[in-house]
Parts: sequence; C-alpha cells; structure tokens
Amino acid sequence: MFHRTAIHVLLFTFMHWITKVRSLNNEKMILDILGARGVGIREATRVDSIDGCMEKCGKCKVIVFYADQMCVVFDIVTAAFIVSPGAICCIREEYNVMSCAPCTLMKFNVTETDVTSLRSKIGIWHYFNSSSSIVNIIPHRWRKSSDDYEMICQSEGAHLASIRSREENDFISGLASSACHCKHIGIISSLRNFSVYSWRDGTPMNYTNWLPDEPFVRFGRLCGHMWEWKGWANENCDSYLSPSLKCCAVCKKPTIT
Repeated sequence: MFHRTAIHVLLFTFMHWITKVRSLNNEKMILDILGARGVGIREATRVDSIDGCMEKCGKCKVIVFYADQMCVVFDIVTAAFIVSPGAICCIREEYNVMSCAPCTLMKFNVTETDVTSLRSKIGIWHYFNSSSSIVNIIPHRWRKSSDDYEMICQSEGAHLASIRSREENDFISGLASSACHCKHIGIISSLRNFSVYSWRDGTPMNYTNWLPDEPFVRFGRLCGHMWEWKGWANENCDSYLSPSLKCCAVCKKPTIT
C-alpha cells in the first residue's frame, strides 16, 4: 500500500498532465510530460466514441474514455490514481477480454487478473443547489437504450434525471455539452396512456421543454432525451439511438442530509 503523500503526488501528477494534454491542439499527445510513461500512459487523443477509444488500445491493459471524448491508453497497470468524472474504464481481463464499467477513482496497483479492486462506482456528481440534488453525466455507449441507462443510474441509487425548472434544464444542458449532442433524461410515458408523461423518480411533472411537434405520437412505452439546443424529444424506451448522435445520459439523486 502506498503512503498517502505518494498517492497525492501521483494524483496531482496525472491530473496536471491531463490538463496539459487537453490544452494542446494536436491530436497525438507528447507522452513524456511530467513522467506520463511512468504511470503507464501510451497515448491520449480525442475520439468519437468508446469504440474509437477501444480501437486505439491494441494490446493495451487499460483505456479511459472521458465525457469530453478524451481517450487515454495505458500499456501497463501501475500505481496511479485517476479522477475521471463520468468516464468509462475498460480493463483487460483473462482470455484477452476487455471489461468496461463506469470509473472515477481507480487504483492501478494490482495484477492484470486481480481486477476486482479496479471496479468502481460512478462517484463524481455535480451539485445543483436549487433542487438539493446531484447529477452525473454518463458518456454515450453503443447500443444503450434509455432503459439501459436507467439501470446504470439505479445501481448508484439514482434515476435518469428529472427536471423541475428552466434553471435546472439549462444547468443539465450545459454539462459536457461539447461531448454530448443529446442526453437521456428521466421522462417516461404511462403504460396505459402513452401520451401521459411522468418522471422516473416520482417528481411531479411541473415543467416541460418539448421541441415543437414533440412529444411525437408513437406506439409503445416512450422516454425522452434532451437535445444540445435544450429542447426535448421522445423515443421508445428500449430503442438505441444512432451512435452518431452521441447521446449521453444524466443520472440524478438527492443530496445526502
């Protein structure tokens, strides 16, 4: 186990390096900044999706895909702590399989097959004072529906986000706006009447921001998403939006009192 001071140094070093590389204009990053190779980093570049990040991996040990589309590739698993708001971490397991899960605080001081301690919860949340709640952006993932994202949120004691005011709508819309063209939110139609909507978390439906001609009349249980220009649209809850739409998801839960 590393001394607390050493952990803080590693954390500062990595995060300072990430800040540096994100400020560069070129897509291929110089890896020797502040000893990046010392924490196992081979490459840091922007990609369109987690699938694009996976393509960069090759025989790497770990990839981290951030909500702002930064992809960081690790060739070795070393003693490094990574703070990764809304990121997805993929770790090479037995039989050369890459296993992916949300990550925020990852400790890379284990063996390749000892991946249990590399599992982590979503963990990094944004506080919205007016509703005494915290929200988190989940990066878009191929073949994930609104129902799939709701299950991810529930695993963290949350639901896809309810929105109670224009201020909250603008707050959520502004999170990770450069990486997410749309965001799944927690609006869902009634099982008996598909034209009647409510919030998954039981919040009263006192505010809506549908785009013109929305909600569109469809068959089946319907869910909603927020477009980057802040209007809402609906789709079937079990449908997969095109990866080119880069539709993330927003989890929300009350603050702990």
